[in-house]
Amino acid sequence: MNRPIASAHAPTIEEGKGSRNPASVLLSGAGHGLLNRLTSISLAAETAELALEKQQPAVALRGILRLQDSIGSFQRMLEDLLLANRLIDSRQVLEITAWESSFFREWMVQALRSVPEADQGRVKLAVDGTAVSQTDPAIIDPLLFHLLSNALKFSDPTSEVELRFDATADGLGITVTDSGIGIPPAELARVGEPFFRASNVGGRGGLGLGTYIVRALVNLQGGRVTWEPGTESGTRVSLFLAAPKSTATPTALS
Repeated sequence: MNRPIASAHAPTIEEGKGSRNPASVLLSGAGHGLLNRLTSISLAAETAELALEKQQPAVALRGILRLQDSIGSFQRMLEDLLLANRLIDSRQVLEITAWESSFFREWMVQALRSVPEADQGRVKLAVDGTAVSQTDPAIIDPLLFHLLSNALKFSDPTSEVELRFDATADGLGITVTDSGIGIPPAELARVGEPFFRASNVGGRGGLGLGTYIVRALVNLQGGRVTWEPGTESGTRVSLFLAAPKSTATPTALS
């Protein structure tokens, strides 16, 4: 029995929102999430301030840690907005670099720097193949961050997430597998739309730009990406970044 897979071309902001200015659509769509994060920052700061006034250092420390987490999330949201805007305006340019397989663990560590420390140990790395892979270093970090953070966010905090690299002469394969809540089959076709969030995400935060950025970046390098149900539960995301035929001239997004 065939399982549903999300693998269509990444919708553009224009396709999803009619004739409105793409930049204004992007800003208005992200506004609610940014305001929520600013509210969290304000509340955490107030909590820490009141605790310090009452000489409650333990409570103040918790407030400061929440404040740091909220600021980090806000910064990542802004980075996503800027990247999405460059992708929409065709201003993301590929700068191809050859990577040895020894960089794979470094890529994972780099991508996890914005993920809560308690979750970082849940990611298990697997590498198959030793071929040199050619890709844009600016693409790898946001790809891995969004793939891993989504897998960790939408799965049990005690479960593991597998990150697999498959390096060949033709390009680089990346697979992220989790055992989380999965994506409702009827909604798989919408994965990659800007601001789309599945109906079963509950109160978990986010702007809904992560899968859009992943799909757009993969398309940029002439690759492919699919989201499909895991073997028993969760989601498996598989992508392939094709090795460029020539690295002499950077390729702009068209």
